[in-house]
Amino acid sequence: MLKKCINIFNNEILTASSAFFTFVTINSMAQSDVKIYHALNKNAATWNIITSSLRDNFLITLGRIFDKNKRSFSACYFIDKCKKNIHEFGADSLRERKIESVSGDEPEWLDGYIEGAYSPSGSDFDKLGHVVSQAYEMYSSVYEKIRHKLVAHADAEAIFGSKNMFEQTSIDTIKQILRLLFQVHGVVWQLYYNGMNIDVGDYNFNEEEYVSKDVKGLLEMLAKE
Repeated sequence: MLKKCINIFNNEILTASSAFFTFVTINSMAQSDVKIYHALNKNAATWNIITSSLRDNFLITLGRIFDKNKRSFSACYFIDKCKKNIHEFGADSLRERKIESVSGDEPEWLDGYIEGAYSPSGSDFDKLGHVVSQAYEMYSSVYEKIRHKLVAHADAEAIFGSKNMFEQTSIDTIKQILRLLFQVHGVVWQLYYNGMNIDVGDYNFNEEEYVSKDVKGLLEMLAKE
């Protein structure tokens, strides 16, 4: 049960971050590199569709992650499942996973490893729930409204209003939201697979670097043609 939940939560965060950092990289390179700007302008309509789709996909996925509907798989649902299935983080379950990871043979080091493993309590997941709440506060202040009023729906008041809702967005804020979500997943992953209790902030957040490198490679190839 939890293994599937951990994978789903990870996939949701990866979907959001990949779409966002791809969107940011395309726009950034188009502004800073004349060759790339002209290469994209050769098929401007297509690139406009791609970038707007990336933006909307990011916002829609964030909406799923912070969905308050109890029937939806969200960050809150994920933390709740961890608490309700806390026994899966215990020594016996960890032992089974470690044996499975080495093709069913119990290694000599396993007893000592299990003895030193950390078994979380409900308060550990309450702390992670607080981190999710921090991320949601940043999301709800601006991005939830954009998602609901301009992406999922075409709210006439928002469309014709005097304020441009996208002008209220901040790349740094979005990065912080994604960073917090990655930290939550990283903490749970280490507890589940390694019996290690790491702090929020210890997880190495390198998704931006990975995605940007890949997108830059593609754009540079287009600019050479």
